[in-house]
Amino acid sequence: MLKPFLKATTVIIALSFISCTPQDNSIQADPISINVNDEITGTSTVTNVSDPIAVEGGNQEISIKGLESGKLYTIYSSKASAGSQSALSAVSGKSRISLNNISGGTYTFILPEGQSEITFTAVEIGLQNGGEFRIGDVATDETEFQDGAKGMVIGQGKTTPIFTDNGVEHYETFYSIDVDSIPDPSRVVINETTSHSGNAKTSHYFSFVDENGKRIEGKENAILNLSGYETIYLYQSLIIDYSDKPQTSTLYFITPENIKTEGTTEISSPGTYIIEASNIDQYMIVEGLSNGLGAFIYDLNARYTDTGERFYAVFPIAKTKTGVVINIPKHDRDIMFDYDGETYSVYLTPADGSYPIEIVKMGETKFTVNEGTYLFPLLPSGIPVNSTISLKTDNKDGQLIIGYHQPSGHGTTSIKNGEEYYLGEKRNSVPEYLFFRNPSKEECTFTVTFR
Repeated sequence: MLKPFLKATTVIIALSFISCTPQDNSIQADPISINVNDEITGTSTVTNVSDPIAVEGGNQEISIKGLESGKLYTIYSSKASAGSQSALSAVSGKSRISLNNISGGTYTFILPEGQSEITFTAVEIGLQNGGEFRIGDVATDETEFQDGAKGMVIGQGKTTPIFTDNGVEHYETFYSIDVDSIPDPSRVVINETTSHSGNAKTSHYFSFVDENGKRIEGKENAILNLSGYETIYLYQSLIIDYSDKPQTSTLYFITPENIKTEGTTEISSPGTYIIEASNIDQYMIVEGLSNGLGAFIYDLNARYTDTGERFYAVFPIAKTKTGVVINIPKHDRDIMFDYDGETYSVYLTPADGSYPIEIVKMGETKFTVNEGTYLFPLLPSGIPVNSTISLKTDNKDGQLIIGYHQPSGHGTTSIKNGEEYYLGEKRNSVPEYLFFRNPSKEECTFTVTFR
């Protein structure tokens, strides 16, 4: 059985939810009764998952028998309701146990000693208008963490998906980690890197869990002090909807480093870097990046070091002949960001207005990009959650990069001429920053519409 990790801490990188549909629990259907030994086969060294089991309505009762007490099980439901609670109550024997929503549509549970059956209704796993679910028999990965540079990796070419649904690959691991093997456990962050090769549509997520596989709430993404704990447990998930080259997700324990207030600092992957409190706006200048934006095209996950709370508008605002300019707004407490690109030197300098940022609001706004300009930055103002963003441009290679945030995570996406993006695809999302990328550096125009 998993032992509890007592420090209440959660880290969330990216989490996809399926849109909520109107509730209809009036359908009366025969109860579903299955034996886990008939549904799951395979060795105990890997997580094994059943074939999908169909349900008809939210009121339908589901009973799973043949379970082992003290063992961790997972349930994966399609059409999961975004509004599902993080812990729901199901019946095991005569008692109630927690059915823990660890991520969108993934639940965990452990039966008490002497119990071998669990009963719940379809709505308790987010299935209100039918759908299907799978049950998984979890094998905990006993990770002896020796070196922060080695990491914990899942994904294509590295691990086997626990199941594939209509071509969508689901990767998942529960890690058990000896804290004594972590270099300097008194001051660490968990850094996730994802492969950036090729084109892909993915979602990735990790969190601390307790002995029942339940997500532990707490300071998200903060600097952690793990001293005094013997073992911690992590849950990691990667869902790959499409990719033309192998995609992976890797977790590292990192001791964060400071960006020098004077002179240059070398940054490399995997790395997490601290920028000390500043009462003025700053630019972070990246030197030596002659082509494109490198890893800076992706969100840097900027947040306060003490709480892990999101710090907004840290994003690329200009491309020079020899590097990239990153916007660093003033901040009264230390902040940090993650980096998983090539090795470069960076330095901080006061923001003097040399790289202006335009404001964009609801409705239609047209912008002109001067010849020689590779990147045109925008900050949204007054944009409500779940808006739709569309792009029109006379530049065939033009692309609008959208950085968004939501209560449970953050990420980036992109659209081209004639395309639109509905932020409701990521629950309660608002655009945090945008930039128009102009690879040809030709003079052009682009129009952004929020509705």
